[in-house]
Amino acid sequence: MVAQFETAETRNKLEDLSGIQLQPGENPYNALIKACNDNPAEIQTLYSLHRTKRNAQQAEKFLATGFEELIIDQTLLRLEDPTVEPGFLDNRNCLVFWARPPDHIIRLASKVNELLKKAAPGKINTSDTIK
Repeated sequence: MVAQFETAETRNKLEDLSGIQLQPGENPYNALIKACNDNPAEIQTLYSLHRTKRNAQQAEKFLATGFEELIIDQTLLRLEDPTVEPGFLDNRNCLVFWARPPDHIIRLASKVNELLKKAAPGKINTSDTIK
């Protein structure tokens, strides 16, 4: 099972699209902060550029006629479903702030979910739909 985990993670590499040249193993967030001279406005601009390029890149892949599969985040899968690998512990460290999206975003996500269900009936888990 570990080999599959590593393979999926290798196939799902996140590349920096902001224009920063990362060294092997370098923390991309530290590189971003350093490249922007710790200036919050520059950090926001450069990260926005990365996000915009990443979203376009992923949309192109998702909409391509040769699209074959979604690559599931293996760590999240194991955290969400403990039966995949009983006793799995995520040894990464992360600080996350959660916020509820505004109603218009929830409505948009709900509409997208409905469209996905129409496009791929039986492929969408209806128990996970947005309410």
